[in-house]
Parts: sequence; structure tokens; C-alpha cells
Amino acid sequence: MKTTIKSILIACCLLAFSCKKEEAGYGDKTYYGNVSISQVGLTDSEALDVYFNGSKMQTIAADGTLGGFRTKAGQKGKLAVYKANTNTLQMDTDITVPKNGTLSFKVICSQSLGAVGFIDGSPVGPDSVKVQLINSLNTTLYPYPNGVDVCVYTLVGNKIADSVTTVRNVRPGKLDPRVITLRHVDASGKGIFLVAKLKDPATQKFIGNTSNGAEILSFLNTSAGYNGRLNLIQYYDNGGDRSTNRMLVKVTTLVL
Repeated sequence: MKTTIKSILIACCLLAFSCKKEEAGYGDKTYYGNVSISQVGLTDSEALDVYFNGSKMQTIAADGTLGGFRTKAGQKGKLAVYKANTNTLQMDTDITVPKNGTLSFKVICSQSLGAVGFIDGSPVGPDSVKVQLINSLNTTLYPYPNGVDVCVYTLVGNKIADSVTTVRNVRPGKLDPRVITLRHVDASGKGIFLVAKLKDPATQKFIGNTSNGAEILSFLNTSAGYNGRLNLIQYYDNGGDRSTNRMLVKVTTLVL
């Protein structure tokens, strides 16, 4: 009888302890995290479908309206973006859903710019610029399958002054995923003029226009309109034959 009473008391104590654990928050809980995603609203932007681990989560609008979804935290998987109502994959990346937090993504999908991918939507200081590069050069006239090295310099007067940075192997036909942050205002408060030269990574020789051999290309002039923003710099050409072809530059400044 004593043994039975003792067993009952032990069982009651364990039950009471387990109840306290649950009340104190020690029991199993389900945590959630958020994924927010939007795209840059450009003239040729289209709606995009967002998938996580093969399941469609949302369609994001072409006008830049913020979208997203909530799901269980701790999940690892593939965040994939498709052209809406198709199986045309535009971009994807591996993510882990944070506990009680938010992962934020900004994407661009512009055929006219040749820019499809994730972009950096984080802020940058008013004296600096962020840059992503697009290599849209004709691959017949400029046959560099491993891409080109983009060498950036300051320009003082009409002469190249200092080397700033080199972005290596910028491959043709796509938005380079690397984001470069550069100072664009000097110590006196004046804008810094930046130019670039393209280099063949295989031979380490600079690349000139097929028509006249000119090597120096625009990068960013001293305009303050670039500051504090992400600038997409696209290198392309005028489409002529070797005797008339020349490389050109287009800068698209995004307000994020």
C-alpha cells in the first residue's frame, strides 16, 4: 500500500512539473519568420511568381509593390522567382527562414537592360555610390567567354589618375551579382569623376573599340544624382561591323 501511494505521489509530481514546464514556455513551440520581396518597377517589368521549396507563395506586382509571405522558421530551401504564370525561371537562391525575423529581397527583371537577378536594396551613404555591372557587348566582335575585367579609375582633367578597383570576369549577357560601393565625393566635397577600361582576363591586355582602338570608357561622372543610390552600369555596343563598332555605356540609377 505504501509503495502504491509513493508511486502515485511521484506520478503526480511529474505531472505537475510537466504542466509547469508548458506554462513556463518549455513545451514545443512553432516559430515563424517572414520573407519580403519586391521588384524594381521599370517600363518593361512584368509580374513575377515567388516559390519556396516548390510551392507558390505569392505573385509580386510589376510596379514595385512590396510582397512577401510568412512560414515556419528554421526551414532551409530554395527561393525561386518565375515569370508569372509560366515555368520560366528568372532567378533563385538558397535561404534559411529566420526565427521571428524577416529576410528582405529586391529583384530586377528587365530584358531591355539585360538585368535579371537580385539587387542590393540596402542604404548607402550620401558621399558614395553602389554599382552593379552588366556586360551586353556583342560576343562576336568582343569574344570573351569568361567575361571582361572592368578596371575603374579616377579622371583628373583629361588624364587617368588613380586606380580605384577592378571587378574581374564580368560575364556577358547577365547582371553581375556583385555590388561595389565606391566613394563619389572627395574630402573637399567635390564629385569624383570615374572612368573604366575593359581588360581581357586571359591576356591581361586592354580592350579597345574595334573601329578605332579607343580604350577609355565612361563609368560615372561627377553628378550628385548617383550618390546614395544603386547604379546599374551597362556596357554594350552600337551594333556596327568592325570598321564602325564602338563600345557604349548606359547608367540606370535606381531609387530603392
